[in-house]
Amino acid sequence: MPTEVVCESTSTLPLALKSILRYAEKVMEKDSSITFSLPADLFGVSRKTSVLREDIVDLCNMNEVKTFTLVAYMMYLYSSVSGSKENMQYVFVDPSLISSGNTQESRIRNLCSRLMVSKPDQVVLAPFNPGGHWALLAINAYEDTVFYLDSLRTTSKATTRYVTDT
Repeated sequence: MPTEVVCESTSTLPLALKSILRYAEKVMEKDSSITFSLPADLFGVSRKTSVLREDIVDLCNMNEVKTFTLVAYMMYLYSSVSGSKENMQYVFVDPSLISSGNTQESRIRNLCSRLMVSKPDQVVLAPFNPGGHWALLAINAYEDTVFYLDSLRTTSKATTRYVTDT
C-alpha cells in the first residue's frame, strides 16, 4: 500500500510546524480535526474551534490558509507572548468575525468591540480576508492610526473601508 506524501519538504518549517505536521501525518485520521479552546483573553470571548487535518497539511505546504487555521496560529502567537510584556501590547480580533461573508454591520460591531477594550499603548491586530487572500490591519485607536499590510498589494482603499468604516 503506497504511503501518502503529505509534505514533500519539511526542512524549512519551524519546529512547531514540523511537530504538528508529524502529528497530522502519523496520528490523525484522514477526515479528522483537532478541537481546542480559545481563552477569553484572545478574542474577548471563550469558545472552541477546530482545525481539519487537511488544513494543517495545506498550511505546511504553503497552500491556502483557511480562517480556522489562522485562528489556531493566532492562538499559538498569543500563547507565545502570554504573560510577557509583548502580550500587553496587542489586542487580537477574530478574523472570522470581520472577513467577507459577514454583514457590514456585524463586521463593524465586532471590530468596534475589540477597539473599545484596547488601551492607549496597545495595537489592535485585525487580520481579514477581503476575498482571495489575507491582509492585516494594525490599529491604534488612541492615535487614530491604521496600518494596512497586504503582501499582494491588490486591495484598494475601498476594501480597507469594507472592514474599518464605522
